[in-house]
Amino acid sequence: MPMLILSITGALRQVIVIVALQYTDSHNVAIIQPTIPIFTALISYYLKIEKMNYITAFSIFLSFFGLAITAEIWNLKTFDLGFYLLLTVPITKGLQVIYINVATKYVNNDIIQFSQMFFLLIITLPFGILGEIFINQNYNILQETYELNMRQFLCILYSTIAIIILCWKIQIIALNYLTPITVSLYQSFQPCFTFVLARLFLNETINATKIIGTIFIILSLFLYQYGCNKHSKKG
Repeated sequence: MPMLILSITGALRQVIVIVALQYTDSHNVAIIQPTIPIFTALISYYLKIEKMNYITAFSIFLSFFGLAITAEIWNLKTFDLGFYLLLTVPITKGLQVIYINVATKYVNNDIIQFSQMFFLLIITLPFGILGEIFINQNYNILQETYELNMRQFLCILYSTIAIIILCWKIQIIALNYLTPITVSLYQSFQPCFTFVLARLFLNETINATKIIGTIFIILSLFLYQYGCNKHSKKG
């Protein structure tokens, strides 16, 4: 069961991000990333994998406060469908990380990665084909595949190697030694790089509220880690 859950949630996360990026800016993916450890903590607490104290509980509140600033919750006109879809990413990612941690105790790392890649293929490929046909009304998918230019091909190749092979492999190895929340904590620094790259390559506008909100979220993560360390020392 853990293998099935981690594989399906990992594939669903990729599908959600692809669909969301049709309706929102790429830097919003980075904005959501720091909330993943918080949702991972809530899921871990619900599944009785990890415990909470008043410091970690406050850090979760601080994270949601930062997310509210980032999303500019006072201005509902700034919300788009893509951002709402991205709010489901922390749930799928949290479940994936937690159950990888469980699976590493019983299954070889290579089997876990193969399972993730297999389910990614059987879920995303049909979705991509059906999406092109019914959403984009493109009925000649094979021809479009043959007409890929070098830049598009290199982007696909990079995504395959960097995300599916290297990133997932590193994540699986890390979860042999670290807790799900700690691994998610390191991944939360994605905005620092994405903001810069989105500005340089996509010319996206990053306003002050997004940066301030992200800082609050990252501070909440350090506070959460401090709360966990303090609790472990007491134990």
